[in-house]
Amino acid sequence: MNPSLSNAGGLPAGLAAFCIWGSLVIYWKQLEAVPALEILLYRVVFSLVVLWPLAWGSRRLDELRHALSTPGLRLRLACSAALVSCNWGLYIWAVTSGHITESSLGYYINPLTNVLAGALFCRERPSGLQWLAVGIAAAGVGWSLLAYGEFPWVALTLAGTFTAYGVLRKKVAVGALAGLLAETIFLAPPALAVLIWLHIRGEGHFLTVSLPEMALIMGSGIVTTAPLLLFTYAARHMPLSTLGLIQYLSPTLALCIGVGLYHEPVSRATLITFACIWAALALYSWSLWQRHRQADALREKARTPQRRGTNEEDLP
Repeated sequence: MNPSLSNAGGLPAGLAAFCIWGSLVIYWKQLEAVPALEILLYRVVFSLVVLWPLAWGSRRLDELRHALSTPGLRLRLACSAALVSCNWGLYIWAVTSGHITESSLGYYINPLTNVLAGALFCRERPSGLQWLAVGIAAAGVGWSLLAYGEFPWVALTLAGTFTAYGVLRKKVAVGALAGLLAETIFLAPPALAVLIWLHIRGEGHFLTVSLPEMALIMGSGIVTTAPLLLFTYAARHMPLSTLGLIQYLSPTLALCIGVGLYHEPVSRATLITFACIWAALALYSWSLWQRHRQADALREKARTPQRRGTNEEDLP
C-alpha cells in the first residue's frame, strides 16, 4: 500500500471519529428527558443490533466464538464490559445533567492517566517530560480541590474507567469489532431484562417520548459503533503520533459546545485546572513528537547504506 494514500485515508477517518465523539454531546442532550440509565440500556441493546450483522459480514464471528469460549479472554472481556458501561453511563448522565465541561476535562486527562497506568501495569517507561506532564495535571486537580473544594469526580472517574478499560483491552488479543461485540453480549441480557421490567411497571420512556426522541434512542447503536470503526481504520492507516494529537479534538468540541451552546458556567477553579491540563498536554505532545522524530531518524539511518571510503578511484 502506498503510504501517502494510506495516510490520506486515515486522517479523514480519524478526524471524523473524533468529531463524532465530540459532537455526541448534542445527541445525548436531546434525550435529557429520559433517565441516563435507561439511555445506557437502550444504547447497549441497539449496539448489539448493529454490531452482530457487522461482525457476520466481516467474518469476525469465529474470532468472537474463540473469545467467548476461552476462560481467560471471557473474564477479561466481562470486566472490560463492566468498565465501558460505567464510562458510557456516567458520560450520558454528565451531558444530560449539565456537566459537559467537566466531562470534557475527563477526556483531556485521559492521555495522562494512560501514562500512569502504562508505568504501573504495563511496564512502560515514561520519559521525564511525560512524568512532568502527569505532575502538572495532578497539581491542577489538587488546586481545584484545595482552593475551592470542587473535586472533579466526574472527570477523574471518566478518565479512570476509560484508562482501566484500555489496560484490560491491551491484554486481550481480540480485534476491536469482535471485542466490542463480546462486551455487548455480556451487557445486553441484563440490559434487556431491566428494560422489560421498566415497561411492565409503566416506567419505561421509549413508547412515551416523541418520534424524534424515539429515533435518537434507536440510533444510539449506530453512533456508538460508527466512530469506533472509523477510529480503528485511522489507527491502522496513519501515524499514531498524529492520531494522539488529533484526539484532543473530541474534548475540545465538547467543551466549546458546553460553554458556547448550552452556556455552562466555568468557575475560576475550573479555568485554572484546565490551564494546568492544557500545559501538561502540551508537554506530553512534545514528548511524543520527540520520540517520533527519534524513531524516524533511527529507521532512516538503518535504511541508509554505509559508504566506507568511497572515492573516485573506487568507482568503475
